[in-house]
Amino acid sequence: MSRLSHSFNSFFSFFSKNETLTKYTIVPSIPLLIISILSINSNTWVLSEIHHFYIEMFAVILASILSFYYVSRYRTLDDKFSLFLEIGFLTMGTLVAEIAECPVLIIK
Repeated sequence: MSRLSHSFNSFFSFFSKNETLTKYTIVPSIPLLIISILSINSNTWVLSEIHHFYIEMFAVILASILSFYYVSRYRTLDDKFSLFLEIGFLTMGTLVAEIAECPVLIIK
């Protein structure tokens, strides 16, 4: 019994000493593992065109929000990396919006 408790203590002490490893490697691997298990069935990811449109619109809205956040962060802190991120999110949001709107305009 003491040998088993010693192995558990050494296991948990490893993660308490390496908090960065736990926070940035172990914790994100849990949802990725769940997604990979759900991805085994290929029928899970079959969606209609309207669902795809809504997902793209969600991406456009999220990119716009992040773009405005990073431009305000750039202006407040004068941080060049925030400006770089803002340009990236703005470009991505614009491109996804154009790609999402093309099929809608062609159908009409």
